[in-house]
Amino acid sequence: MKHTRPAVTIVETLVVIIVFLLLLGGAMFALSFATISSARSQAQTIKDGTQLRGIVMAFTSHAASQRNDRFPTPSQLDLADHTIVSPAEQKDTTANVFAISIWENSLTPEIVVSPTETGNIEVDEDYSYDSPSGAANPQDAIWDPAFRADFTDLKTPGNVSYAHQRPLPDPNRLWQNTFSPDEIVVTTRTPQASAVNPTTSIHTLTNQSSNTFSQHGQPNSWSGNLAFADNHVEFATSLADTVRHAPDTPYIDDPAEGDRFLSIFIKSGLTDTDYKPIWD
Repeated sequence: MKHTRPAVTIVETLVVIIVFLLLLGGAMFALSFATISSARSQAQTIKDGTQLRGIVMAFTSHAASQRNDRFPTPSQLDLADHTIVSPAEQKDTTANVFAISIWENSLTPEIVVSPTETGNIEVDEDYSYDSPSGAANPQDAIWDPAFRADFTDLKTPGNVSYAHQRPLPDPNRLWQNTFSPDEIVVTTRTPQASAVNPTTSIHTLTNQSSNTFSQHGQPNSWSGNLAFADNHVEFATSLADTVRHAPDTPYIDDPAEGDRFLSIFIKSGLTDTDYKPIWD
């Protein structure tokens, strides 16, 4: 007796078609989502670079109004202690530097927080532009001393995303208008590096799971924008890529190499070693 294979029913055919369409739709959605995410990430990176360029412009504009051509240097501006009562050199912290540019309306609290920020850093919505209550003499203050850069206390966020040159008060050091295309002034902050290979420029990192890795779409390695003294911005795909821009290593605090060390500083002083950088 000859057996015949049952014909495929219309219902079965429809089920196969529906499953195929669902699989196809899922694949197209995943592809579209990846494309949208990539486009959003690229847009944020471009916006981040624009903000860094704006910061250099603000510093340059401030320097042009000073006889010594210096970027914002709190120790040289608050000589009468109207804003903060402390030894002058202890005022040159990241928070005070950026707070001055915000006070001068060269920057806004929004510009100094990266659109790619992933750490304990938020926009200061309460920046006081007039008689800040935290100042020693509010009527004559020249910035809001409540503005913060320290993000290491998880209960209180910092208000600045970006690393910058150490603002040493010595007029013979950097932190002034040079307009050099090779001098990094402000940059996407980086993880802490303890050493760098002189041949490969590969950095030895203290924190292998730094928040800074994910800022520009690479969860396991650093990349970021670099803003230079001539106000151009470049995107670096690795820490090694930053070394070629400077005569010393910009993210390792080695006094023997020079003063182009960049970070966020919560303490300052007369010498390199008086500055306290922070990382996450």
